[in-house]
This record gives sequence, structure tokens and C-alpha cells, in this order.
Amino acid sequence: MRRKQLGWVLIVSLAIAGCSSAVGPDSRPLTGTWTGTYTCSQGLTGLTLVMTGSIFGAVAATFDFYAVPENPDIPSGRFAMRGAYTFAGELRLDADESDWIEQPSSYRTVDLEGVVSSDSNAYSGNVIGTIGCTTFSVVRQ
Repeated sequence: MRRKQLGWVLIVSLAIAGCSSAVGPDSRPLTGTWTGTYTCSQGLTGLTLVMTGSIFGAVAATFDFYAVPENPDIPSGRFAMRGAYTFAGELRLDADESDWIEQPSSYRTVDLEGVVSSDSNAYSGNVIGTIGCTTFSVVRQ
């Protein structure tokens, strides 16, 4: 009986190991603080993403936005995001209105869809959300 149990453990372990790469690539190298800017209807806005990756490609992040010298009247805010990193280096981060940590009046969450550089030190792409949103770009700190 003991031999049969060990056989099943081995089969299950191999199955899990084989499936882990199908779920997503290791996104742990994305863990850290990334800073830059994004543009929506309020104009150029400062952006800090604090990301935490996992072995299965899942990513959790906080999206902090704030005024920059070119646009000093922007309020600050923060919301949580979650997403997935792909084998092609694409990263999609999503949020919804229940993810606010600090919400300025009349602001809405946005999503990010972009590509991480091959050295994992830059992330840029499109801001998905309200009318007037265009692009973002951040680099690892």
C-alpha cells in the first residue's frame, strides 16, 4: 500500500510541475518599485507602481498617482491592481472601483496593458479606461 501512495504522489507532483509553466511565466523578477508617468484627460500625471510577482505569472500592484512639475494641480490617489504576465513579456494590470485605497473626487480606476522590456527594467504601453487616456511608461527603481 505504501508503494502505491508514493507512486500517486510522484504522478501528482509531475503533473503540477508540468502545469505551472502553462499558467504563466515567473513574474517574481517584476517585484519592486517602478516610476514614470501616464496620460489621461487630466494631462500628464506621475505614476508609481509597486509590484509583487509570483512563480505562476500573477502580479499584484498598487497604482499611485500624483502631480508632476508639468502638471502641478493633480491630486494624489492610490488603488490596488492585479494581473498576469505572459511568456511574450506582456503584462496586463486591472482594477475596478472597489480597489480604491485613496480616491480623489471624480477620479476612476484605469487598467494598464503593455510590454516589459527584455531586461525587466521598463514597462510601457496603453492606459485602458476613461476617455482621454493614452499611454504610460515606468522604469524600475
